[in-house]
Amino acid sequence: MRIAICDDDKLCIKNTEQYLNCISEVDFEYDIFYSGEDLLKKYRDQSYIYDAIFLDMEMGEGKIDGINIANMIRTMDKQTIIVFITNHKKYALDSFVCTPFRFLVKPVDFESFKTLFFMILEKLEEDKATLSFKKGREKIRLLHEDILFLQSIDHNTCIQTKNKVYDTYISLSDFSNKLNPNIFVQIHRSYIININYISSISKNEVHIRGYSHSIPISNTYRKNFERKVFLLEEKERLL
Repeated sequence: MRIAICDDDKLCIKNTEQYLNCISEVDFEYDIFYSGEDLLKKYRDQSYIYDAIFLDMEMGEGKIDGINIANMIRTMDKQTIIVFITNHKKYALDSFVCTPFRFLVKPVDFESFKTLFFMILEKLEEDKATLSFKKGREKIRLLHEDILFLQSIDHNTCIQTKNKVYDTYISLSDFSNKLNPNIFVQIHRSYIININYISSISKNEVHIRGYSHSIPISNTYRKNFERKVFLLEEKERLL
């Protein structure tokens, strides 16, 4: 879990850091920004993406306010969870465009912060909607629904999406732990597929919509694959 804290109030930053350091149940890392401009620069220069952003709504004089910062972030990152930290609830209606997750009103107490933190974690776990990875200095986030399959090639991984192919230096096994197990299944030591894109299945191979070649099914993974397909068919039948 990667978090950004953006506030021009150093005391608020310090308190947020202390609250985060008191949460030991979850692995996470965080970056601190004292202006929205610095946060935007991180996004633009390094294609950086955060799972959650704690953002002050009222920045100091001469600085871009939090709502405008959030709106600009939304043009680069549709999925990140934005939490506004504010002195006044009156700004809430102005923030709907950037779809904030929640608001925290200063001064923020630890119990409120911790409750919200685990709500964010639960939201991320429920969605599992994206796959994030680095390619050089670039940070890439792909929607699960856009991924057709992943293929291992010489210990690297090729990710086939609906519109583009991404070559990475990350192993297939490392990616497997980051994918939603309800829709992704390994069918061969070199392939993990999105079962929602299956167009047909034969004895030893599957065909994927939007991809012209067949993908082999190995005996090692066949039983689990057939179980996943059965569950999917049952779900569709009930719907």
